[in-house]
Amino acid sequence: MITKKMSLEDVSKAIEILNTLPDKQQWKTTTSKLFKVNLLQLMHGRDKTRWIELGGAQGHTTLILSHIAESVISIDFDDENCKKIEELGMSNVKTESFDLYGDVFKEYMNENKFDAALIDAVHDEEHVKIDIENCKNAGVSLFVFDDYGGFPGVRSAIDEFIEGLKKDNVKHNVTHFGMYPGGVYNNTHYRVLQNWEGIVVELLD
Repeated sequence: MITKKMSLEDVSKAIEILNTLPDKQQWKTTTSKLFKVNLLQLMHGRDKTRWIELGGAQGHTTLILSHIAESVISIDFDDENCKKIEELGMSNVKTESFDLYGDVFKEYMNENKFDAALIDAVHDEEHVKIDIENCKNAGVSLFVFDDYGGFPGVRSAIDEFIEGLKKDNVKHNVTHFGMYPGGVYNNTHYRVLQNWEGIVVELLD
């Protein structure tokens, strides 16, 4: 099997699409353009792998993932959101409508394998912990989280995850990206970021 790497051509195509997308100030349920650019920077030159997206919304970030990934499964509880993502015409993206916090999705994650996950679903501690556990059960080694700086519960769950890795002596890297601490969103549930918009936790061999 030949593994494809993310190339400069992929970056160029993704940036063309990025220029057509709304930023966080215009569309509160998307990630910022800076988040998306940093994601491209993170993945440039790496092997394209299997991604799962928890919380696809209208597919703005999914469009960028399609250039990073070999394949993407985008999950959203809303059938209409899934239809919108499918209508974007990304050949390597499939959508599924699930309750992310039910037994059916837990079993789905136990039966499938993914290399990386973008987690942007319910923004509280309890639900993010479930997201993390489900992704661990599916073999995910690269965790990309949105809204780390915007919601204390999200931040608590991720910080606890990182502390657990340290306690268990699991080698890992942590990268912060997206909008900076103190950044202001005028069109969201919060106005001032208390930490970075996004955080990446990568488990190392």
